[in-house]
Amino acid sequence: MIRSAHARGIRVPDDLSVVGFDGTFIGAVSQPSLTTIRQDIAGKGRAAAASLLRRMAGSTAEPERVVLPVELVPGGSTAPPSPR
Repeated sequence: MIRSAHARGIRVPDDLSVVGFDGTFIGAVSQPSLTTIRQDIAGKGRAAAASLLRRMAGSTAEPERVVLPVELVPGGSTAPPSPR
């Protein structure tokens, strides 16, 4: 996304803020570094496995709502909106 913006003359973050998800390595080494939302991937896997095991055991209960923590990891790809 950042490379495509630059190729079109769009300045990140001056003209466009970019946010990614999952804190990938590519985001850390991009220029500027990518602001990202980091999630608990292992926790998501555990919750999915627990839900699957309940279903396999014959549970007909409504699926449990699981809310996992996320973390905003600021990078150089975002900026406050410009004043109008």
